[in-house]
Amino acid sequence: MNGDDIPPDSPYDWLLLVVATTSAIPFILANCAIILHRRKNYFRALGGVDLVVGTSAAGIVWIAANFVTNQHFSREGFLKNCSLWTFWLELPFGGCLWLMLLLLRLYRLYTLCVKKENLQSRTLLFYLALLLLPSVIFSLIATLFHAIDLSKQDGGKHRACDIHDAWKYATYVTVPPLYISLILVLLFWLRRQTDFLLMSEHRHTCEFTMMAFIIYLLDAVIFISVKQKNVAGRCFLTFCVCFLVFMDFWVRMRRPVYLCVLRTESEMKRFEDELRWCGAGFFDTVAEALRYPSRSISIPSSQLHDGDWILRTMNILLPEKAECEERINLLEQQKSRLSLKIRELEESLALLGKSSIEDG
Repeated sequence: MNGDDIPPDSPYDWLLLVVATTSAIPFILANCAIILHRRKNYFRALGGVDLVVGTSAAGIVWIAANFVTNQHFSREGFLKNCSLWTFWLELPFGGCLWLMLLLLRLYRLYTLCVKKENLQSRTLLFYLALLLLPSVIFSLIATLFHAIDLSKQDGGKHRACDIHDAWKYATYVTVPPLYISLILVLLFWLRRQTDFLLMSEHRHTCEFTMMAFIIYLLDAVIFISVKQKNVAGRCFLTFCVCFLVFMDFWVRMRRPVYLCVLRTESEMKRFEDELRWCGAGFFDTVAEALRYPSRSISIPSSQLHDGDWILRTMNILLPEKAECEERINLLEQQKSRLSLKIRELEESLALLGKSSIEDG
């Protein structure tokens, strides 16, 4: 038996499980911190518990499904349900759900920053159900038509859940390209934005969508070449999914989570102020829609052009400008009074000098 033919339950599989579990602990704790601080404007703008924590939950399901479907361990008991893990937990409620929640987070931020609207939870749930409908229908059809080949056994212990070739090609040609294409369409639509946070989220979504597309291509190549059954192939695929889910979360959330957990509340407010001064336009919309205190602006949003954050920032500075001008006027008045007193003193000194000369 060579290194590529190592069966499930190998030390490599357990090592990968330990690494993934260790990485998942701070990941889960960070999401708990987001739940506890869900009233922060920053988390609300990105969807709060509904979208941010939902994305993390979908990522965990996707990782768990990969550990099962890539056959890292002997499939006993609940793990023997091949259609559940392969078509339901890995597709619609794993990878597809993770991608669509990223899409909804970006779209919700767009509605806050540009359209000045706040999407309600019911609307978001309706959009999500509509987006997941194709993958749910596909999984239902695959389950009803027995897309899994249950004939292969390994010594009576390991139950292989191989997809029939026709369903394997149908899965890779239809479901992942559909959802990646939806995100690419939204990214192309939002390619020209001037809001600071929206541009940042747009850039991150572009990067991780491309990573997801590369993993999809590698996944297809490894499945078609049957390298998934080798220890190197299955560990590589699962590691890529773990890296994608965890890295996407920490790139976006590392600083706000750190400020909420380990720093004072004033530093989180300072972080939000930094975003505001850089041109993030979601604060006032969130404050108005959710009745959360924030700095208000007097310019009506209907009079602002898309991305016209300079006007909003200038309007915030107007009170300070007026106060500074008032102080300058007071100082100028004091200067005039002091100048007048100096002239009077000089005239008095001049008169005293003349009188002393005349007396002398």
